[in-house]
Amino acid sequence: MKIKEGKYSVKDRIFIYYMLFFSLLAIVEIVSNIFYGLKFFYNYKWIMTFISSSLLMCLSLKSKNTKLLKRIGIYFGAFAIIPMAWIDSPGIQSSSILYSFLILIMINYLLVGIERIILTFLYTGENLSIIFLYLKHPDFFKPLTIKQQNLDWMISIPTIFFFTSILLITFERAYERERRKNESTSIILKKKSQTDYLTGLFNREHLSENWPRLLNLHRRRNDSISLIMFDIDFFKNYNDHYGHPMGDKCLVSFAHILESNTEREFDFAYRLGGEEFLIILGQTNKRGAVNVAKKIMKALENTAIPHEYSSVDKIVTATAGITTFVVGENEKSCEVLINEADQALYNGKNNGRNRIVCYSEEAYINSLK
Repeated sequence: MKIKEGKYSVKDRIFIYYMLFFSLLAIVEIVSNIFYGLKFFYNYKWIMTFISSSLLMCLSLKSKNTKLLKRIGIYFGAFAIIPMAWIDSPGIQSSSILYSFLILIMINYLLVGIERIILTFLYTGENLSIIFLYLKHPDFFKPLTIKQQNLDWMISIPTIFFFTSILLITFERAYERERRKNESTSIILKKKSQTDYLTGLFNREHLSENWPRLLNLHRRRNDSISLIMFDIDFFKNYNDHYGHPMGDKCLVSFAHILESNTEREFDFAYRLGGEEFLIILGQTNKRGAVNVAKKIMKALENTAIPHEYSSVDKIVTATAGITTFVVGENEKSCEVLINEADQALYNGKNNGRNRIVCYSEEAYINSLK
């Protein structure tokens, strides 16, 4: 019988498997007892086991709340079926101890908290009491011939081993599903923490974590890395006159342009805040960075987002500042490089906007005078 995973919880499925197992086991034991000519009173415990287990299994398959059914099954099995199985057998010479272990697993998996602890102690005490009773009064238990005992063990051991394997497989699959689910959730949460909520571009947290890895990737070959910082021209005017919802749409549109131009595995697009954006281009020198910046500026121009309140044009434009360095030769911290790109951007804004400016030490020194 296959139980749908989505419809029943792991604990529900384990309980149903238990009830199914005991129902089938009871049938096997009754048939074998009759076949080997045992007296009928040996079947009373198995008839009771079959009726109770089958009923609880059917109710569990139809019920949405199985907490009460689990408790009934556990308590009935622990304090009715197992003691009866011990007494109605040759005591510790029988396979009843194996079924006791199965009930113990059910107690500790299906119950929680103080109830589980108390029931475990009570159940352990019950089994010890039965063993003590056997040691003191073995005649209290029903004897079986050597042949009958061997038959009992030959049926019980493979049956219990098979069922235990099913339990372990169920536990393992449930654990693996939970592990994958947690791993997927962790990845999603990490991605959310490292991306801008509006544009979906990476944020500063991702930049801090990714920068050392990016340097190591390019250090082996002394590659150039370029940073391009963008600022949408007169974006405050755009927001003030078109409204923040339209301003958000404008930012998202520009973010899409940046994403379409940073598709290589070592290219990354970031929103630093407000209308400021940054792209990092691996294996890219100054000329390559200028070409990428031109493509982005052209794509923004082709998008033709109206901007009647810009002093540059009647559509949305942007200014870009570029800095480039060779990894392994003139390495600088990420903060310093961002400041250099920002200074180039500042110079571009001071010289009319809607243009691309590359950073130079001389221009930076002059700007400080």
